[in-house]
Amino acid sequence: MGLKPAKKSRRQKLAIRKRFAVHAARNAKRNSPRVGVTPVNPEEERPRPQISSSAHVSSVVLDSVTCPITQALVVRPAVAEDGKIYEYDAIKRWVRDNHRSPVTNSPMGHKLVVSRDARSIVEAIIESGAVDDEAAAAWHRASARQKITEALPGGIAGAAVHLERDLVLGSPTEEGDALRVVLALKDEQKDVLQSAAAAGVGHEAEKVLLGRTTGAMTNFRDDLKALRAIVRVIDDKAELTRLCKRPAPGADHVVKFDDDDKRDSMLAYCGREAIVRRFSKSRRAYHLWMKREGTWYAHYFPFDACILVDEDGAPSDADDIPDPDDSESDDSSDSDRE
Repeated sequence: MGLKPAKKSRRQKLAIRKRFAVHAARNAKRNSPRVGVTPVNPEEERPRPQISSSAHVSSVVLDSVTCPITQALVVRPAVAEDGKIYEYDAIKRWVRDNHRSPVTNSPMGHKLVVSRDARSIVEAIIESGAVDDEAAAAWHRASARQKITEALPGGIAGAAVHLERDLVLGSPTEEGDALRVVLALKDEQKDVLQSAAAAGVGHEAEKVLLGRTTGAMTNFRDDLKALRAIVRVIDDKAELTRLCKRPAPGADHVVKFDDDDKRDSMLAYCGREAIVRRFSKSRRAYHLWMKREGTWYAHYFPFDACILVDEDGAPSDADDIPDPDDSESDDSSDSDRE
């Protein structure tokens, strides 16, 4: 008669079950493939791929929007024929004298394409904090200058926003402080001109403070020098539309009016300065060149929609101003074209 095994207590049974469960879990973990890892053939050892960190990705993006010539974040970016992004003015000077890429040294033409997307990328990087404060502040100052000179859209109001960011992010600079003082003086000047206008001496105040009056021309002048005279189109879009859709005083024809919602439409000229390219006697109008984002646009405007700024103020050394005979006019049917 064999001996019966001794009965195990409840505590012993629980301990055995626990050890069994631990052992089973270890085997399952050892034999199952790990999540996110490709099984490796033991006979063929391969290096594990390295996953880029977010910091590395930010660095790569930052490099792509840093001008290889200026070594600064692009403010007015342009893509050259080598596919690289440059500061517009810097690469424009380069291609003027060179026919090779400054990065690859491969042959390269002179065509440049302004890239709004690249500027948006820079703005996003700065807002994310991936750029140190001083570099970000320098970018904001440069952006303010470009908007003041209308190389970038946004005008004085946009420049003021950039200068506020510059003050928050960076250390005080003479450049930034000077620009902020200038904008503050402009606001004060506007108040003074409004007060003068209310007192009935608005034209006199404009002449003293601005060196000119802001009223539209009252007579058509055909003695203005082509590519030398500068005028400013009135800033009231509704009034500009009205003036362009009727013959100017003394005119036989109306100008060809384009009010499409495009950056090269006639309404885009409102409040902006432009160079007189030629004039039309039959329309009593000026053919005006305006440069926006590196590209020249041209339209005819009736004389009473123009404010004479300077009779001889266009830069004589600006070699990219189109010659009067270089482009087809939108008023080519005008036999009086000069």
